[in-house]
Amino acid sequence: ALQIARSVENATIAFIVCDRGDRYLSTGVFPA
Repeated sequence: ALQIARSVENATIAFIVCDRGDRYLSTGVFPA
């Protein structure tokens, strides 16, 4: 992401890191 940010002008760059979703297992989002 840093290399792209240095080479591109006038742009917005978002860097997204995904987790495994462990924290959501007890919230009812995923059926058992």
